[in-house]
Amino acid sequence: PPKSGGFRISSSIELHVLDGERVLGSSQDGPIMARAGRQEFEFVNSVIGYRVRRQVDVKAGQITSLSIVVPNGTLNINATPWAAVWIDGTAYGETPLGNLSIVPGEHEIVFRHPQLGERREKILVRPEAQARVAINLQR
Repeated sequence: PPKSGGFRISSSIELHVLDGERVLGSSQDGPIMARAGRQEFEFVNSVIGYRVRRQVDVKAGQITSLSIVVPNGTLNINATPWAAVWIDGTAYGETPLGNLSIVPGEHEIVFRHPQLGERREKILVRPEAQARVAINLQR
């Protein structure tokens, strides 16, 4: 009988799976293979500083699903003068925009003003943290 199994991770961000110091794979790689039994793994995204430990029941000869919910961050956006805002291609309205719940990771913000043109900014949103972007389109 098989003495190993695996699990597939679903998450809003890429997570690397560590067994102690050993990297087993990532949520982007497909199933993570491990020995059968109840084990504790660490799920990490070093880009945004996210790290969580979870117990996983690995079933011999099976691939199970594991969902890891990463908390959103908060984003506050302002522009002088006002501007229409798109985040990753989705329109969000006009500045000021406050307390937007955003999936952690890097995002592109586009500011558009009819007379002052367009400006792009990148922002890193971290889980359960507040990020701010404020620009002056007149400069």
